[in-house]
Amino acid sequence: MPYILANKYLNDMDTSKDVVQEVFIKTWEKQVPYLSHNAIKSFLYTSVKNKCLDRLRSKHTKVIVNSSSIDLE
Repeated sequence: MPYILANKYLNDMDTSKDVVQEVFIKTWEKQVPYLSHNAIKSFLYTSVKNKCLDRLRSKHTKVIVNSSSIDLE
């Protein structure tokens, strides 16, 4: 269950489910070829992990920018 992996990174079940849904939709839209069960499973888990890391980086960047603007005042 990919959303459990996402939740380990994000610690928010709703956001985790959103990330997994985004990955599934993007995979469907790009029509990623289905090579084998193990290959697609690995692809989806890796995609979910990478999307979570992107979210965390984005969240971290927003915190840094917000704290920098507070310091400037």
